[in-house]
Amino acid sequence: MVAGVPSFCAAAASLGESLTEADQPLRILPASYPCTEPELDAPGVKVLMKSGKQFGQVKQLLLKKGVAERTRVVQNCGLPGETIFPTLIESEDTAGYFTLLIVKES
Repeated sequence: MVAGVPSFCAAAASLGESLTEADQPLRILPASYPCTEPELDAPGVKVLMKSGKQFGQVKQLLLKKGVAERTRVVQNCGLPGETIFPTLIESEDTAGYFTLLIVKES
């Protein structure tokens, strides 16, 4: 853990991927309450922070929208027990508070 490094930046580093390309917006969304489809339909890369109790609902919504293959899941980034799922499909159905999802554009 490095002070001043946001968890979504650390998660992208753990994944070995950039968050966005030069012309893509980056949208940081809280996922601790139900996400809405308009937020997820906005252009750009979406980072869904702290999904915790809402993870199952968020996962179902992203599966329904057909973006599961381009959604990365990082749990407990920088902490003991850090877990990375390369796609949402590979993730479990429940998750802890420090779980974030990175939804890339196609």
